[in-house]
Amino acid sequence: MRYASFCSLFTALVVSSGLADVEEFHSPSAKWSYDFLGTPKNISASINGTTFATCWDVGNGSLIASVHDSSTGELAEGLSLATVPALESIDLAWSEQAGRLAVGYMSSEGFARTRLVDIVTSLPIGFDHPGGRVAFDESGSLLVVGGADSYVRLIDAKTGQVIRAFLFDGELLDVAIDSTGGVVGASGKNGLVELWDTATMLTIFTTDEGGADITTISISPGCTYVGGGADSLLGSGDFTGENGMAFVWQVSDGTLVGERQLAPGGIDRVAWMDSEIELLVLGRDSEMIPLISAWNIPADRTVVANTPDELREPGVVSDFDYDQHSNVWAVSTSTGGLMAFEAGSSCLSDLTGNNQINGQDLAVLLAEWGNEFTSADQNGDGQVNGADLSILLGNWGSCAE
Repeated sequence: MRYASFCSLFTALVVSSGLADVEEFHSPSAKWSYDFLGTPKNISASINGTTFATCWDVGNGSLIASVHDSSTGELAEGLSLATVPALESIDLAWSEQAGRLAVGYMSSEGFARTRLVDIVTSLPIGFDHPGGRVAFDESGSLLVVGGADSYVRLIDAKTGQVIRAFLFDGELLDVAIDSTGGVVGASGKNGLVELWDTATMLTIFTTDEGGADITTISISPGCTYVGGGADSLLGSGDFTGENGMAFVWQVSDGTLVGERQLAPGGIDRVAWMDSEIELLVLGRDSEMIPLISAWNIPADRTVVANTPDELREPGVVSDFDYDQHSNVWAVSTSTGGLMAFEAGSSCLSDLTGNNQINGQDLAVLLAEWGNEFTSADQNGDGQVNGADLSILLGNWGSCAE
């Protein structure tokens, strides 16, 4: 079939025998925090490494980009800091393997631009490109940039030269590229999503989800699915019936595999876990409190994380990303630091974090009765009800190791 020509498939599709992976996100454990210069804005995990990159707003019209070890948060050895003259950071993409950093930013003239940087020397590569949304393929040899002119540009990350350009039929909000560089995609206003074969430059599929603005997209590790999220409060602040909808389409033909509302205040970023079937979603609840969910697509089951105490203030999270290799997710915060978390207890009925399931957990569940988008949802169907009460009571006692 034609699909195999543009996408490198796994020799065997990863199949989960249970839901252990998503359950690990129920009770995240703090791993490290790091304060550096100014306020961190965007953050990006390397696709095939063990580092995060971030941009710090240091004032005076400048951004400083740095790279941090996923396990400690310390500055990565052998890499430089990079300075970008900019009013603000728009997006960030980082490839540890290639040593390339792409910074999407707003220029002093008010235009979205992308600067490609050699992070070893901190020198720019080629000219800055129009557009501020960015993503690397797995090797870091290809960069995709999208912007206000609705063009999606495929760029040689070694030289900074444009290889291909694809015209998106709408107002562009985000871009994506698959691990091999064989597929690029864009999402935009009014539910538009389009994918292209980079070799033939032909459209693979175009879909329209109506009134939902697809503000973020990501192609799964094996290029089987593309996930998207709708309506970010960071963008509009408007509440509509489409707010916080997550979508998953099949790359080969655009078939809608799943859709589910995961964050009533809007979704800011989606990121795939290391399997083909689990999507992480950063969003906000109706009070703008950060809401992080893991969605198992085939089971249509979600696990809502207990929001760490450090992140419970409205608007405190600026961005997040997930390191597939170390199973660590990190956030940049408006309070001036980076924070990273790793999988904690997968005991879903332990709602108070004391490794016991007792009356305190029962009280929490009853207080959430009838609510959606809460960690008290035991069976992941989206609402707290009698089925969840039965599960909690059945797990009464100590959490199993």
